[in-house]
Amino acid sequence: MKYAWTMVVPAVLAVVNTAAAGAPEVPVEAFISLCMSAKGNPDVVANAALQRGFKVASPEQKARLMRAGGQGDAYVARDIALVVEKGRRMCTVFAKSDNPEATGKQLKDWLPPPSTGFTVQTEAVGDTTTQSTVMYRIGLAGKPFAAWVFSINKRPSLFNIAITLQ
Repeated sequence: MKYAWTMVVPAVLAVVNTAAAGAPEVPVEAFISLCMSAKGNPDVVANAALQRGFKVASPEQKARLMRAGGQGDAYVARDIALVVEKGRRMCTVFAKSDNPEATGKQLKDWLPPPSTGFTVQTEAVGDTTTQSTVMYRIGLAGKPFAAWVFSINKRPSLFNIAITLQ
């Protein structure tokens, strides 16, 4: 069931380490199975990441991945990283995608349709020569449910996409 994350009980999708590195769907599947299914709960995300073969990031890796002033944990696997901030319930998947635009479309395909009772507002946050960002604000019963932020880094970098649950 594609929209299993809308249920209270988290869905378990064990696809991250079996898919080809760089494939557009890998970051989205990691985001849905790790961030959304746990609704950003740091302890649940940590347990799920470690069970899927992620390793705790070294202090140097963590320093590069965490936003300035952020408190939380970072995990790394082949061509993908995960950051979970404590207090804010923010969860971000960083990855290298062979086709960032296709990854964005994959993420958009996971947005809930109106028939589920959810609403989605799309907001272009920014598009420059170095980065483009779009935010999907998801609501339920007139109240905010989640925000997904998808960013493409257009500069040469270890990771060229980020998907964040806020």
